[in-house]
Amino acid sequence: MTKPTPEQFGLTTETVASLTEEHAQRNKRRNDMDSNIIKGLWLVGAVVYVTYNLAIGRNYVELLVHAIGFVFVGFMLTLAAFLVLPHLSYLLVPDLPSYTHLKRFQEAVAQYEAWFIRTQEAFWERLTGRGFEIEVTNLLNRAGYHARLTPASGDGGVDIVLGDGTIVQCKAHRAPVSPGVVRELYGALIHQSAPKAMLISLSGVTNGVESFIKDKPITVWDKTNLIALQKALDEAS
Repeated sequence: MTKPTPEQFGLTTETVASLTEEHAQRNKRRNDMDSNIIKGLWLVGAVVYVTYNLAIGRNYVELLVHAIGFVFVGFMLTLAAFLVLPHLSYLLVPDLPSYTHLKRFQEAVAQYEAWFIRTQEAFWERLTGRGFEIEVTNLLNRAGYHARLTPASGDGGVDIVLGDGTIVQCKAHRAPVSPGVVRELYGALIHQSAPKAMLISLSGVTNGVESFIKDKPITVWDKTNLIALQKALDEAS
């Protein structure tokens, strides 16, 4: 995947900067407009409320008691206004027609950056254990493995189950995992009658693991395999 350029979307670097600034200013005007309308409605409502209650002869204690109800109703109406005002402000301060191109460019850049960061070792290395499992699941699903993430606890040593029944264990350790981990995975494979098993270890495995899995239906991946798969998916698309 190559980084998108403004020219691919009918823009230039200068127009991207100016449109971005213009859009930020328009958003500020919209937000200010929404805020002023809300403040104005509260002010008008308060004046009408106080004037009405004084006109019918309520004293200040009664006025204070009824004010609680006024505030509650006003709060609910404010929430409703927040659903309507954005639509109104967009009608009064519409986007520039050329902003469609800017939005498409920004979305393409965001997509590229999300892809690029996952091709870097630092991304995988800073994940937590559960975060590593989630990212691996997402990547496997993109590759068509139909991966399903198991619950965080009580998983029986299985973190992911693939569509063909293969069980997967993920280890985000900073050091290669030992044969003991693979023995547990092999035990889970036998217990669950799974056809195959995968160990996806961030930092790979020790030599003893390679000896243990020989002639067993167990595959070992490390972060280089994950990065290679990430890049291959882009090349295939």
